[in-house]
Amino acid sequence: MIFELQFEESVYKAQMELLYELGYSKKIKYYKNSHVFALTTIILGIVIVVNKKDVGYVFILLGLGVLIEYIIFFIKQRKLLKKHNAEQIEIIEAFTKNPSAIFEFTDDGFSYSDHKGRKIIPWSDFSSFKIYKDNIFLFTKSFESYILGKIEIGSEAYAHLLRFLESRFNKTSC
Repeated sequence: MIFELQFEESVYKAQMELLYELGYSKKIKYYKNSHVFALTTIILGIVIVVNKKDVGYVFILLGLGVLIEYIIFFIKQRKLLKKHNAEQIEIIEAFTKNPSAIFEFTDDGFSYSDHKGRKIIPWSDFSSFKIYKDNIFLFTKSFESYILGKIEIGSEAYAHLLRFLESRFNKTSC
């Protein structure tokens, strides 16, 4: 199966957002309200200490530990998002000038061609594939990702590709 796609910025941005969700949604959910818990625990600890109870220091330390962990996560996440957005801008600029990309799926592997050249990847080099919000995400063992959306290739081709990938990944036991 061969798909020759023309670059669409809106589709690309939506797919990158989905890729980010796939990679970090569990961590974001985990840390989502931890700062509220930390501040509540610290305030509770202060109130207990003011009432002359030493156990309040335990609450303060617990709250500070959770708050510090949240701050570290928040800083790392912001750096990651800045890097992610900078890479997106570079890719958008490159593909605006050279908008064509070719995805080829064969029995031996996957081939991707764009303005930079051609890359052939055997099925054994893939770790997994995921279906998320009508997009197929292919992940290599070296953490590269390739994304094809139903909106890009059409419903019929999407269903055919999905069946093909399921047979490939079952055979290669990824």
